[in-house]
Order: sequence, then structure tokens, then C-alpha cells
Amino acid sequence: MSDPIRILLVEDNRGDADLMEEVIKDTGVSYVLNWVNDGQKAIDLFEEGNEADVILLDLNLPKVSGHEVLAFLNDKGVMPKVPVIIMTGSSFQGDIERTMENGATCYLLKPMSFEEIAKATNVLKDIFSGLCTE
Repeated sequence: MSDPIRILLVEDNRGDADLMEEVIKDTGVSYVLNWVNDGQKAIDLFEEGNEADVILLDLNLPKVSGHEVLAFLNDKGVMPKVPVIIMTGSSFQGDIERTMENGATCYLLKPMSFEEIAKATNVLKDIFSGLCTE
């Protein structure tokens, strides 16, 4: 049996965090979820030496934005080793392009319809299956 996948969820909205945990549960993998509600806390975790196998990142965060967290992860060499999935309410094309140019694995919009939840579950299953076979 493999170790649980370590997931860092960076999301300031408790309802969205709960929804994402349900999506993660639906993948059927064993996981440990670390939830922080602002970008600075995410940066602090990595500066303290914490690690994650997957990062779910909102862009519109208090204190430090998701874009700044993404830049930090790039500077620290966390990416591309660790997949970063952007989960945000911003459909602004500039945000999508900026995050993808900065190494995000994929960009998913919220709030999520049933179809988007199914897509998010499938994206996570694909990513997790790659992590579980290494």
C-alpha cells in the first residue's frame, strides 16, 4: 500500500474548501489534506520545509495572491515537480494565460456545476494515478 497523497489546498472560502475535499474523496485515493486560507500561510509552509504532492490553489486570496504563491513556488523549484491546479472564480483570460505560463498544471473555474465537478474529479484522478505509480 502506498503512502497517502499529500495535498495542500490554498482556499479562503470554507464552502469551496469543503467542496474540494468532497471532489478529492470522490477520486478514491488515500490522502492527507492540509488546508490554509491565505497565500502567506501557503508560502510559510514551504519556507518551513513542508512538502506537498499536489497543490490546489485559488488566485483571489487574502494577504498574498495565488499569482504570488505560484511565483514563489517557481522560484523555490517546487514546480514542475509538484502539480499545481488553479481553482478559481476568475475567468479573466489574462489570469488563465499568466498561470499557465507560470507552470500551472490546469485551470478550473468555480463555482462548479455538476459537469465541472466531474471534470475536476477526473483531472485529480489522472494526476493522482501518476503520483501513485512512481
